[in-house]
Amino acid sequence: MAIRCIRSKCGVLDPFKPIATRFHSMGWGSIYIRRMKVFSLAVLIYLDYKALKHRQKWMTDSEKAVLWEKAHERNANRIVKLIIELEGMWVKMGQYFSVRADGLPGAYPRLLKQLQDSLPPRSLKEVSRTIQNELGKPMDDLFTAFVEAPLATASIAQVHRATLRDGQEVVVKVQHEGIKTIILEDLKDAKSVVEWIVWAEPKYNFNPVIDEWCKEAPKELDFNREAENTRKVSKNLGCKEGCLDKKPEHRVKVLMPEVIQSTERVLILEYMDGVRLNDSSSLDSLGVNKKNIVEEITRAYAHQIFVDGFFNADPHPGNFLVTKSHPHRPVLLDFGFTKLLSSSMKHTVAKMFLASAELDALSGDIVLFLRVLNLLAGLSSVLNVSVSYYRIIRPFAESALECDTNEGPKDNAEWVCDSPVNSEVEAKLRSLLIKLGNADKILGIQVCAYKDGKVIIDTAAGVLGNYDPSPVRPDTLFPVFSVTKGVTAGMLHWLVDKGKVKLEENVANIWPEFSANRKELIKVHHVLNHTSGLQNALSSIVQDNPMVLCDWDECVKRIAMAAPETEPGRQQQYHYLSYGWLCGGIIQHASKRKFQDILEEALVHPLNIEGELYIGIPPGVESRLATLTLDTNDINRFAEVSSPTSISNSSSPPIFQFDILAGLVPLFNTLNVRRAILPAANGHCSARALARYYATLLDGGVVPPPHSSLSQPPLGSHPHLPKDTSKKKNSGNKKDSKTEDNPHDLKIFSNQKAKLHDSFLGIGEYEKLVFSHGDFGLGFKRVCSKDGSLIGFGHAGLGGSTAYCDISNRFAISVTLNKLSFGSVTRDIIQFVCSELNIPVPEECANSGLTPFN
Repeated sequence: MAIRCIRSKCGVLDPFKPIATRFHSMGWGSIYIRRMKVFSLAVLIYLDYKALKHRQKWMTDSEKAVLWEKAHERNANRIVKLIIELEGMWVKMGQYFSVRADGLPGAYPRLLKQLQDSLPPRSLKEVSRTIQNELGKPMDDLFTAFVEAPLATASIAQVHRATLRDGQEVVVKVQHEGIKTIILEDLKDAKSVVEWIVWAEPKYNFNPVIDEWCKEAPKELDFNREAENTRKVSKNLGCKEGCLDKKPEHRVKVLMPEVIQSTERVLILEYMDGVRLNDSSSLDSLGVNKKNIVEEITRAYAHQIFVDGFFNADPHPGNFLVTKSHPHRPVLLDFGFTKLLSSSMKHTVAKMFLASAELDALSGDIVLFLRVLNLLAGLSSVLNVSVSYYRIIRPFAESALECDTNEGPKDNAEWVCDSPVNSEVEAKLRSLLIKLGNADKILGIQVCAYKDGKVIIDTAAGVLGNYDPSPVRPDTLFPVFSVTKGVTAGMLHWLVDKGKVKLEENVANIWPEFSANRKELIKVHHVLNHTSGLQNALSSIVQDNPMVLCDWDECVKRIAMAAPETEPGRQQQYHYLSYGWLCGGIIQHASKRKFQDILEEALVHPLNIEGELYIGIPPGVESRLATLTLDTNDINRFAEVSSPTSISNSSSPPIFQFDILAGLVPLFNTLNVRRAILPAANGHCSARALARYYATLLDGGVVPPPHSSLSQPPLGSHPHLPKDTSKKKNSGNKKDSKTEDNPHDLKIFSNQKAKLHDSFLGIGEYEKLVFSHGDFGLGFKRVCSKDGSLIGFGHAGLGGSTAYCDISNRFAISVTLNKLSFGSVTRDIIQFVCSELNIPVPEECANSGLTPFN
């Protein structure tokens, strides 16, 4: 009986098209011709954009937008056409960028999506020839029916639906003739291009990426390997018999086709009826919960990477189906490109994901791991859903490190740093810290407090990170997020005190570029008290391109060009990241000096805290950096009583949505971000440096004598401090005679104490410069007691770090920690210390339940 060839409505490529024509159109030219086409197109696109950039000088904003969109459409089409012509590895590269919708103009991902499964198919004659050569039988002897039009055509093969002689519905994956030659040539081309880029721009070294592709991509050409990979992953995930992993949080609900038969170039799999993941309209018509689908796919990949150590490195949308019947399940396809991780490498990528420690060099394994994360993140853009990848993947990554995680303090006396006890309240506090540590509330922490000009608490405890057992010391540097705003505000007040800036001065008078986009009426005090109307300025860069955060000059330039949302002084809206660039720009333009130079002159040197207060860390202090992690128990409690998508009120900018917050934690652990200048969020300091700062402000800007206010060793004398940053050290108990004889000789500010505090709080003669009844004075958060009485000023940070001073009680305290929560630990500590001293507890720390934070 002759095989029934079923012709699709859409038709097929003419099988009788001359071979010479096919030879040319499918990109079978020499390596030099293919390379010439790639470079020619690159030059054409470069000149196109260059010409447009020159023309736009004489256009309106609306005209520019239209022309740029047309240019993106035009050039994206050119790229797609060339990729379809060349095929091979260029298709895979196009598929990768088609799901990175957050990093390209809209026309590119939209048009590149064509490459996911709609390439021109090869002829039935070629397919039939390959099947007979590989399986040793003509198609008539193998199938009762064979659908002529492929279900999908990809860079290496195409897939046809068919029926076996026993009646089973299958799909037949058939490798393109000659594709092996094309792939190997394309890899050489890509390697040449990358080497040329490295020669022209050494900072763009993509060699680790292309080297891994060159090593792994040829393995996709052996379908016997893909068949074995498919069987192995299916067994690991328990797709047939149910997940064998006993831990409920590790179980996944995905399907995979059964392997029927394989050769090097032909693979026959069980047919699974489903809808393509990128067919959004069909998914909607079936009532599919797209967010659940993406989450389950993510769980499946987390299991592959961290539990099994064997994963598919090519999760683009074309490699997934969703079952049509309820309950809708994702179907995982195409396991030609897989990676096996050694136990040590599995630990490495788990540590990288959880702690985001920066690596000196990226190995090929980690390159593929990062590629998988990027592709998974792109699925959210394809389906237009928001998924918390960090929360989904974290339990799997933690399972890979179960033997490595740090134990709580229990009865370990070394968990608390062995430093002199300054008071009875400190002794009691250390017992509380051990109790909180045993309850898994503390990872690493520092607490320092002054009372009446003397240190009463100076305690450090715990470890630097969840996967770094190094102990926290008094000189450990903690990221303190928005606590940095209080330091930045002090720098700006220092310039006011020096006569370099006036609080009522227009910012544009100091910083001419700032006048753009209706900002000429914004005054310095509007910036300090969060009423400039620029509360959400530049918040989108965290989502669009987070690494722009690291470019200080670019961010200051962008903030100068930003447009306000409201008129200055009309309403107080908390300025998140924008606050730092606003204040920082004013500081630099008013002083005509670098931001960090002013930080050192105004605060670091007078306070003798060299090496323990940075905004943007220098090289040489990496060993003292605490690593951030999230207190998942506290977060889950918050999720039960609040919105699952936001950690603040509805006016919060997108960067503080819960899912994005989870991604910020690993971002702020990287050295690139730590070294950036973010005066709203990037302070790295010890608690004792912060406490001394606020104790100094408490006393009207007078620096306390170093030897009498700190436990040994004094600030600036720690063993890890880089030589070039320790300029004012004290030796042992030797007294600074100048400071001892007359501590009032060294001052940060020359203003009288009462006037200085009025300016920080925005009261008295400064009341007209702040928002009536607002939470903020001029740069500092007003601290009130439970009864609403104003007691002092300070600033809290994301996740719990905080510092403030109580003016009338001459009390200053700071808490720094690396296990981020919603303030519960900090609240417990401050409640305890204040109750022991019989002084008012701040309102935010007195409330029961979860404490909000800034």
